Amino acid sequence: MSERPSPFSSEQFARQLKGVYRRGQAEACGLETWLPDCLFSTITGCLSPQLASQFPLVINIRAACAEIHAQFKGLLQGQQRGRVPETRNLNLEKAGVNVNPENEKIVVDAQEATSVPHIFAIGDVAEGRPELTPTAIKAGKLLAQRLFGKSSALMDYSNVPTTVFTPLEYGCVGLSEEEAVALHGQEHVEVYHAYYKPLEFTVTDRDASQCYIKMVCLREPPQLVLGLHFLGPNAGEVTQGFALGIKCGASYAQVMQTVGIHPTCSEEVVKLHISKRSGLEPTVTGC
Repeated sequence: MSERPSPFSSEQFARQLKGVYRRGQAEACGLETWLPDCLFSTITGCLSPQLASQFPLVINIRAACAEIHAQFKGLLQGQQRGRVPETRNLNLEKAGVNVNPENEKIVVDAQEATSVPHIFAIGDVAEGRPELTPTAIKAGKLLAQRLFGKSSALMDYSNVPTTVFTPLEYGCVGLSEEEAVALHGQEHVEVYHAYYKPLEFTVTDRDASQCYIKMVCLREPPQLVLGLHFLGPNAGEVTQGFALGIKCGASYAQVMQTVGIHPTCSEEVVKLHISKRSGLEPTVTGC
């Protein structure tokens, strides 16, 4: 069973979030410059050049700061790569449980069952499952109902919504543009998108250049919605609501028939009308 693609399988959103972090956090908090430079500059600013040259401690502090900075960047890169399940010390092979040697995740079927019929695995430790707490909780409840409640309901892992809680949130549900094209072909996919400016950004004069929405649909009417991607304030709240519609098989036509609530960021979703195929400027200019 293959791994579920990361939300960052969309290169466009990955680039935008990277830009948000660099401008929003690095400039506001000074993370890229404070660690190697700030402490050193503060100390040397208090010393005359003659005294500074006599105290190698100052140089050592700068080296230490540079090392911390490198560790900080390494930590961020490690978080981006994900985590490996702690299955090594469980001796699962002795019980006959199959584990993917590449990522140490337990191989399961649609019933959450492992290669041993009476052993089950759910959550992040299971191969091909979204690494999301709500998903694991729901899968666990359904498993308990099947084992003890005479239920046959299986966990549906399609169209699971999620949000990355970066300074500017990114929420998504369903397929990315790349996944939709790979599955249905370029000619059968229509993508509607828009750059928008949240009301709260207007009041505070914040940079809204990264606030972006993308809706991925089938091209043939009524244009079934395959995925929604939202970059902006409260993306989790926005995505949660539209996830229900996508789960129920909403079409682009139905979304366009929905009345938006003004002034909200969510209303920009039901106003999407410019397709990538058209080549028109997707920036929202007003009400």
